[in-house]
Amino acid sequence: MNTSRWIISLGAIMLAAGLLAACGSDGAPSVSASGSGSGAASGSASASGTITGFGSVIVNGKKFETASSTFTVDGLSGSQQDLKLGMTVTVNGSFNGDQRSARTVLQKDAVEGLVQSVAADGLSLVVMGQTVFVDSTTLIDDNIPGRNLLNLIAGTDHVEVNGHIRPNGIIQATYIERKLVNVTPEVRGFVSNHASGSATFRIGNLTVNYGGADISDMPVPNGNNWDGLFLESKGTNFVSASTTLIATTVEPENQAVGQVIDEFEVEGFVTQAGTPNGNSIEFTIGTTPVSTTDNTEFRGGTVDEIVLG
Repeated sequence: MNTSRWIISLGAIMLAAGLLAACGSDGAPSVSASGSGSGAASGSASASGTITGFGSVIVNGKKFETASSTFTVDGLSGSQQDLKLGMTVTVNGSFNGDQRSARTVLQKDAVEGLVQSVAADGLSLVVMGQTVFVDSTTLIDDNIPGRNLLNLIAGTDHVEVNGHIRPNGIIQATYIERKLVNVTPEVRGFVSNHASGSATFRIGNLTVNYGGADISDMPVPNGNNWDGLFLESKGTNFVSASTTLIATTVEPENQAVGQVIDEFEVEGFVTQAGTPNGNSIEFTIGTTPVSTTDNTEFRGGTVDEIVLG
């Protein structure tokens, strides 16, 4: 289990040939893992994580053929050529034996917007109120000079960051590129300080004003009832002086996987964790609830290592 970055890949934790997913809240699956798996020779398959290779699309080390796939990249119809190593995607498709085929490939970033500051050591930056960490595994696009974040100009440059969001809202970047055109200020993250009276909430250090936004997919605002929800907010106007996004849309975020899945793998940070009872535990990776049983087999670690972070 990779605890140095506190990233847990479900497929690396649980030895389960097939994971049965039932419907969770807002369309996100809840995953129940047992030691036996479904044993199916074919069925539906989904994976959510980082692109680790091409020659088709490889996500979390699992190869999906893409000859008949449709692609959505940065909210627009695209192609495989628009994808880059390190981007975070959700793949829906099927498997037959060891062969997997993707029906849809959906790429989403964690934040896109103005660079407000870059740390002197080049290992972190602030983008539209979001703290972004980089490490030796972060891939930096060659449209950033020298692939060095110190060459970004705070207050001028815009970037798109793909990565995994920690429980404290910090983004662990897997891919960063400079956005030269068609910048759409947007952010995904956990809500805090929701105030329905002023139609505002916070994601990280960003204030989102949704007074004029489309919130038709959201619960009716009431006090602070959005606190703790995982949302996507988009806008056209970011006010740097007050670190405020004037939102045009606010909607619940999920990983866009199918509601019933025979094989599912997810990569991300543990954002909620219960108390283990034997090998049984309930926890959440990103926004995906996971439960294990006494028959679940773990690789590379133990149930006691499933903790927040």
